[in-house]
Amino acid sequence: MGVHERTQSGITVIDVDGEFYGDNATDDLEAAIQRDLADGSLQLILNLSECAMMNSDSLRVMIKAKKAYEARGGRITICGARRKIKHLLQVVGLYDWFDRYDDEVEAVQSFSGRRAG
Repeated sequence: MGVHERTQSGITVIDVDGEFYGDNATDDLEAAIQRDLADGSLQLILNLSECAMMNSDSLRVMIKAKKAYEARGGRITICGARRKIKHLLQVVGLYDWFDRYDDEVEAVQSFSGRRAG
């Protein structure tokens, strides 16, 4: 469980694993995103395939991240969201706001024709 950072085809991927209810896990997610931004990254995939649930604090982190990447000409996508996460994003009006893909392969491929920077 937790947050795991890695690179796939030159794109930062953050695996979000478990439940994110505004506690240490959410803090870890925000810290990982901030590290990636500090490194100058313009491309981020949040892999939510192992994320069981999140609350408004975690959604705030994702919203803040999307705005930060876009402000510097970058892009953030999400992939692998389970049914509960998809439903949550729909309820709060964020489902269509995020670029989203069924799996990581599609998310990585989405950057190929639209490389930022």
